Amino acid sequence: MGRWTNAESEELYQIRQWGNGYFRVNERGHLVMQPSAATSGIDLKVLVDDLKKRRISLPILLRFTDLIQTRIEVLVNAFEAAKKEYEFKGNYRGVYPVKVNQNAYLVDAIVRYSRPYHLGLEAGSKPELQVVLANLDDPEALIICNGYKDRDYIQMGLLARKLGRNCIIVVEKMDEIDL
Repeated sequence: MGRWTNAESEELYQIRQWGNGYFRVNERGHLVMQPSAATSGIDLKVLVDDLKKRRISLPILLRFTDLIQTRIEVLVNAFEAAKKEYEFKGNYRGVYPVKVNQNAYLVDAIVRYSRPYHLGLEAGSKPELQVVLANLDDPEALIICNGYKDRDYIQMGLLARKLGRNCIIVVEKMDEIDL
């Protein structure tokens, strides 16, 4: 049996499949997160060893905001390429559904990095709409209200429109509204 290789580690743990090019095994056999080709990446073992030396206990939560920014850019570029290929003349206005993850740090990063593209947020409940209105101040970005519609939820969406927000209340059937 020969010496275990980094390529065998990548294959065994299927890093190429789940890592989508953002994770790799370096020459030392360590897992590296690399948000773009422009960076050398972060050696996660070295990072954890450094945290331990500073007496920061594990487990820890690592947030890769560069990865969020890169994924937003990939998404926008994919839609721009499709628009050109199919000669679509409209605009792409993507939205992030807050129900997926309401973490303030994540929502803030999504809003910050998607600002140049005017991407919006979707709120499926009144508390989510409050989060969206508190974080998204781009008048060109869409705010999609797509949830149970009671009087307060609709009033909040209408007030957002009066304040200059691009708020759309999605109603499939009028009997869906609880007024």
